[in-house]
Amino acid sequence: MYGKSPMRAVLFLLGVQLTALWPIAAVEIYTPRVLEAVNGTDVRLKCTFSSFAPVGDTLTVTWNFRPRDGGSEQFVFYYHVDPFRPMSGRFKDRVVWDGNPERYDVSILLWKLQFDDNGTYTCQVKNPPDVDGLIGEIQLSVVHTAYGILVPQPGIEPAPPALETRCLNHWTAREIPVRLFYCY
Repeated sequence: MYGKSPMRAVLFLLGVQLTALWPIAAVEIYTPRVLEAVNGTDVRLKCTFSSFAPVGDTLTVTWNFRPRDGGSEQFVFYYHVDPFRPMSGRFKDRVVWDGNPERYDVSILLWKLQFDDNGTYTCQVKNPPDVDGLIGEIQLSVVHTAYGILVPQPGIEPAPPALETRCLNHWTAREIPVRLFYCY
């Protein structure tokens, strides 16, 4: 039976070669590797992806957090058809879905930043059959002040001295105290 079918052996070898040449599908994730935000403000943790498979009801997104001081990993957010916010923990009532899977965007908003939010945020996307791939990482630094371009805001009253911030003036490259302007 085996000796009479050399065509089977040829087809088997051809199948093995085609499998070896077939591109392996994997989810690719894109994040801004480093992000800085001011204490007490809100920040968008941007995560986008590409996938060979069309986005459907099997898409899952998992966000986790690892503190900078080396503590254990913590759950931040989960998405599968609908967003699932944490019911307890440090991110309860502070995180909301800001993505659009149809546009390959799985970002979240983190409200009321605190200094202990410093650390690494990971974004993992699975879009079966594309389930392999690297996990996106964002190193978030929560800081006292922001640096940016000064934009005047009419009608804003001066802040008390304790709330004064400092901005980098991009035209003179010097830091200046700011009370009547927002930094961007």
